[in-house]
Amino acid sequence: MPRPPGDLSDWLFGASGGKRRLIERVLAEPGVDWTQAAIARTLGLNPKGSVDEHLAALTQLGVLERSGSAYRLQASSQVGTALQPLLMALEPFVGTPFDRP
Repeated sequence: MPRPPGDLSDWLFGASGGKRRLIERVLAEPGVDWTQAAIARTLGLNPKGSVDEHLAALTQLGVLERSGSAYRLQASSQVGTALQPLLMALEPFVGTPFDRP
């Protein structure tokens, strides 16, 4: 059975869209401290899912900094700064199906 088309705006970040939406949210609210549970709840993701991996990777990339159980956008992050125009460029494709070959 063929897989359903994914969202074209999510293709660079993975099929589910969770990574893209997480990055968008933390970039949009730079002064907010996020817990894993809060970001999962806000994005409608399973808190026991891969949110912890997404947060760990973004921390290792320097996009987020962690203090205890809270994550916050690292203002001086070169990767975070580079992601902002990419996400803006992908905005017109949100909701556009990716037609798999």
